[in-house]
Amino acid sequence: MRVIAINSSPKMDKGNTALILNPFFEGMKNAGAEVELFYTNKLNINPCQFYIWLLNVDWF
Repeated sequence: MRVIAINSSPKMDKGNTALILNPFFEGMKNAGAEVELFYTNKLNINPCQFYIWLLNVDWF
């Protein structure tokens, strides 16, 4: 089984969210799951660009 986890805490691995999630992840790993953890602070997430495209179209 593969598990993808997304942690959006601004403190990343130093906050209470990580304190709660880490034992959960370890339990999944011990059960044979492959766990991949992403931090939203490290991801390059941009806003939707489609709305800006619509503003430049004459029929909108």
